[in-house]
Amino acid sequence: MVIVFQIKARLPRDNKKGTFFNGDLSFGAYQLEKHGYINDNMIVAILSHGWVVLDFFVDEDWFLYTLDGMYESFAFYNIYGFSAMMPALWTLQTQYLALQPREVSRPTLIACIILFIAGWLLRYSVLQ
Repeated sequence: MVIVFQIKARLPRDNKKGTFFNGDLSFGAYQLEKHGYINDNMIVAILSHGWVVLDFFVDEDWFLYTLDGMYESFAFYNIYGFSAMMPALWTLQTQYLALQPREVSRPTLIACIILFIAGWLLRYSVLQ
């Protein structure tokens, strides 16, 4: 299994369309079906996760060369992280919001968006 991830890290990107983002969209649809509306928190969660997925496909080569699997012989992060933890943790926020929609104030939501953008800009400034 380790060899598969080592080979994948060195191949050109494959542009597969299925991502964990599909789970977020599904939970957004579930919230709409169950509660009759999609709240602002769900919209912000789906858009921020979508941004992360889009950035991954833009910078996939860079991303694969920074994983622990490139430096760790067992590649625990790649094997366990992507196959077990990532699907569960990636959609945890939208799962919760689909079942129990919570509203926060507009200023709090705007502050969260600003922090997300600031963190993203900090990440890019450090990597340049």
